[in-house]
Amino acid sequence: DKEKDSLQESIDEKTEKIAYLEDNLANKEKTIFNLQKTVTQLELSLDQLKDALNGKDRELASLHRQFDGVHSELGETVRVKEMALKENRRLQDDLATMTRENQVISTELEVTLREKEELKVTVHNY
Repeated sequence: DKEKDSLQESIDEKTEKIAYLEDNLANKEKTIFNLQKTVTQLELSLDQLKDALNGKDRELASLHRQFDGVHSELGETVRVKEMALKENRRLQDDLATMTRENQVISTELEVTLREKEELKVTVHNY
């Protein structure tokens, strides 16, 4: 009878231990399932972030190309501006030279016209 009680007690302990282990196993399986679900969601999110990053990389490369183009255009514009300024200075110098030459010719013309009038007067007096 004592042995039977001891065996029954051992069976009860083992049954409780089995129930505990089964419950523990079920909890761990549930945790594993939830973690796998989380990993799947994180992988999906990671893929989406990679796609977004690739898009941003393409956009950045495009902006770099645009910047390089604008920078090149700016360099060309500065070069054209410098050439235009140089041409403008040359034309201003030419204009100043022509203005001086015109003044000299005008002065010579006035002198010549006076001399002509004086000669007319002289010829008229003879």
